[in-house]
Amino acid sequence: MSLFGSSMPTLIADGTEITLPLTVKDGRAEDFEKIADVYENLSGELIEDVRGFRLVARYKWDYIESTPLNNLVAIHTEPKDLKLRFSGYPKGFRVRITEFKKGLRDGLNDDDALEIAFEGTELLNRYPNLDLMFTAWQNVQSPGLAII
Repeated sequence: MSLFGSSMPTLIADGTEITLPLTVKDGRAEDFEKIADVYENLSGELIEDVRGFRLVARYKWDYIESTPLNNLVAIHTEPKDLKLRFSGYPKGFRVRITEFKKGLRDGLNDDDALEIAFEGTELLNRYPNLDLMFTAWQNVQSPGLAII
């Protein structure tokens, strides 16, 4: 599920912008994962302490041209300050690469296939509502925690 429309996001690595190419069908997924601690109180009830919501994104290509492929491989091999910026939103989400699979497509070795998973490094206070997403950047309470 993509919360950010149909246009592909831009990956910003140390100021260099790379617009991600179109993915395969169902090869794009973005969501916000709930980060919570669960405790059991003295009466045996489970209490959930929600710390925030983190962006998780996954992109998959069966074929990707050599220039974007080389750029993405270079970003993966040389750690940089990464941000994903989505069309229509003023700022990007700080992310890190959690999974990088190059060359596998349906169990076959294919050098121009790629799958990348990103995880946000900042937490949002609440699960973002599509109508209120813009306020995530307007009401920043502290670095890394935004109120929506």
